[in-house]
Amino acid sequence: KGSKCVGVRGAVTPEEKEGGASRVELYHCHTCNAQTTTFPRYNSPIKIFETKRGRCGEYANLCGFMLHCCGYDVRYISDFTDHVWVEVWSNRMSKWIHVDGCEGATGANSMYEHGWGKKLNYILAFLPEHVADVTKRYTRKFDTAEFQVRRREYSASETMSDMIIAQANAALSGGVNKKRLEELIKRHEMEIEFWKSVENKDWKDCEEGGELYSEGRLSGSFAWRSARNEIGQSKNNEKKGQNTDRSDSSLQALSSNFFRVERYHPTPHSTNNEMVISLKPPLLAKTDDNNNKNSTCIGPDHDCINISSVSCAAGLYDEISIVIVDEKTKCILQSRSFSNWTILQEFVETVPDDRIVLIVGSCKEAEEKDDVVI
Repeated sequence: KGSKCVGVRGAVTPEEKEGGASRVELYHCHTCNAQTTTFPRYNSPIKIFETKRGRCGEYANLCGFMLHCCGYDVRYISDFTDHVWVEVWSNRMSKWIHVDGCEGATGANSMYEHGWGKKLNYILAFLPEHVADVTKRYTRKFDTAEFQVRRREYSASETMSDMIIAQANAALSGGVNKKRLEELIKRHEMEIEFWKSVENKDWKDCEEGGELYSEGRLSGSFAWRSARNEIGQSKNNEKKGQNTDRSDSSLQALSSNFFRVERYHPTPHSTNNEMVISLKPPLLAKTDDNNNKNSTCIGPDHDCINISSVSCAAGLYDEISIVIVDEKTKCILQSRSFSNWTILQEFVETVPDDRIVLIVGSCKEAEEKDDVVI
């Protein structure tokens, strides 16, 4: 149900070619049987500004473009596990700084491995005249057997990886200003020295950006993030000292049980283009034979929040479900859960205008205050 990608083609129309579309994704809504629509993946910042559509690639292009316009040296970062962002060089700090425009985060090197829970392998940095393997900036597991197995899927050895990158740099450096080239090499040597100093340390002991990043991915639907295993461990649960680690199998079960009807598209169910919203109190958690609450059952029931017949509450026991809806397009944008009202409030304050925020559920913190929450 909903819009699904039914294919990919190259740039065909003059508009797609002018906008530098690397590919054009084709989507079809099987629910309303609408005609197939196109999603050109433009690379031209001007075209992206015009369409205001995109994912991490478009965010990275725009973010890098704006930083470059401000006079900063910017490089494009490609994570082989399907994500991109940029790094900006700080003359004052003498280092490259992580900037993820898609997530609105800077200096959060631990975001992907520690926050999202990604199983990284290769992360490369690209400038017009230089390429660098910066994987060690974003992992503290580089020398583990598991990490090296993932690396070997792309190259036979680290020596071969270094040779390939050296060949690429030799090809790119032709005609480059000698002073500029020396500066880039100097910067990379500084990076290597830093990586050596932290290679045997945990994230909490060496995060350059300050506070350890413990939030899962924010962009995209919960079902999509769950399928990619990028939900991570929420910062509020970590502060409460709860063990939120889940195996891949239990995570998939959670996704299929609680998020199977989550939809992220304009709801087609209303003929008069009206959006119908309904909220209801959450169900009580089930208990086992020892009268212990079953944390795997639906707490705030999945259909506690319903948008035009689409049930979309996160449905996690002892947590507050929140759904964000675009007021104009009637599109369900996010479905999340929080166990701490303070963290929830901080998140709500970041929600842009023209968004409908729906909240339902209760948690221990509220129960202790004798609050009734709907």
